[in-house]
Amino acid sequence: MATLYSHYRQLKKYYQDFENFKDLTDENIQQSLKLAESLKNTIRREALFSSNELLEDVPTENIPLILVPYYQACITIKIQDLERRKTNLEFAESYIDEFLNCLDEYRLTPEAFKEKRKNPSPASREEKILTFKAKKELENSIKAMEGQNLEDCRDLYVKELELAAIQSLEHLDFIKLEMQMISMRDMPRPEPKPYKPPTVVKIDESNVHMMPRIISGTQDLVNIKQTMKEQVFTNRNAPSMTIEEYGEWAKKEMEMREAQTKKMQAEQPEYDSDEEEQREEKRKKDSEWDNWKDDHEKGAGNRGGR
Repeated sequence: MATLYSHYRQLKKYYQDFENFKDLTDENIQQSLKLAESLKNTIRREALFSSNELLEDVPTENIPLILVPYYQACITIKIQDLERRKTNLEFAESYIDEFLNCLDEYRLTPEAFKEKRKNPSPASREEKILTFKAKKELENSIKAMEGQNLEDCRDLYVKELELAAIQSLEHLDFIKLEMQMISMRDMPRPEPKPYKPPTVVKIDESNVHMMPRIISGTQDLVNIKQTMKEQVFTNRNAPSMTIEEYGEWAKKEMEMREAQTKKMQAEQPEYDSDEEEQREEKRKKDSEWDNWKDDHEKGAGNRGGR
């Protein structure tokens, strides 16, 4: 049994290294998968788990072994063989189902979790926030417990199972999405239409009838060619008036502006110095009154406000 637990710790180290993209080579991946399969065979041979017992009946040292198929699934997802990608994703999905079924047998998953697994649907924003908080709390608890010298690590192992369960649903969503992308990639593409080079037809007397209807004969064709030649050197931005006409227009514009200026000056009222002094005196009084109100409380100076 000591060998069994040492192999499990080695598999867990492979999983943690791969999650951090450390030593992620094809050789290490294959070795870790062989180790996982060997562990599962030993667990089945020794009958370490049974559907007829509860988690309380499982020895503490055996609880982490429930994670073996979960680690196997996560490592399988890391394989980047494009030709066997679909097959590897199917294997990973089966390993996750094996892990979650074991949790169901030991009644470690709530009914809401089971329903979410049976009827997967896109998570809402609120669900994503709750899932993130739950994962964060479990990760912090696990990290705190790992730093302590616990004689009984049962609570630590159970929290690791709970965290793996949440992450398993995320892996299933990822697998489903990638399987859809692979199916779209494998769909037959429509055959491209054969390329037809453009045809160039030279118009002459023999095929002048192929030109638009406005051309009815050879003489029309000659006239069109002559017109196009003449238009080559045509000034397309010809002036709209002569210099003399522009000068006359500018003179009228200036006279009109001067007349408007004189009219505005005539309508402007004459300056009244007395009225200006009264406005200035009123402005000073208003300013002094505002300053007095800023420096005194409301009601100050009134006998009724004593």
